[in-house]
Amino acid sequence: MCQALEDLIYDSRMEGISQGISQGENRLGKLNLVLIAAKKYEELEKASKDGEYRHRLFELYGI
Repeated sequence: MCQALEDLIYDSRMEGISQGISQGENRLGKLNLVLIAAKKYEELEKASKDGEYRHRLFELYGI
């Protein structure tokens, strides 16, 4: 495979990874805002530490 094609594939993958990270950050930010607005500080702390709990909250709040 030529270097130009390999570079294009690499750049495309890196862009996809970057977009995924950005989407994850936005999703987490939305959850944090929901929990803060509801004054659910203990849930916010637990969601920061426990990925499974965080994903349940994403589903619960439709995020």
